Amino acid sequence: MPAMVDQRARELSLIAGRRPNGRGASDLRAAKRELLGDESADNAVDEPDIPPSGMGAPPTSHGRRVEPQLPKDDRYEEEMAQEGVDDAQHDQMLEASKHPTKNEE
Repeated sequence: MPAMVDQRARELSLIAGRRPNGRGASDLRAAKRELLGDESADNAVDEPDIPPSGMGAPPTSHGRRVEPQLPKDDRYEEEMAQEGVDDAQHDQMLEASKHPTKNEE
């Protein structure tokens, strides 16, 4: 029975988006309740450090706003623009070579 509990705890960890080896005590408790047929196993089990939140709860991130950063090297933009021009010229030369001019006929 302990092997079955461990296997189910790994599955619960994977379902929660964690690595199977990252199973926690709550995964083991939930797996044990499921396998023993406890009807409360279908209820969500929240981690103790995470406050409950509903659909209308404000986000809990307390990050800080960072100003947008422009590229430090403007050469990259110039290189990309020049590459586009070169490609367009190449395409025009290929197209022109498919249609002979009056001098070539």
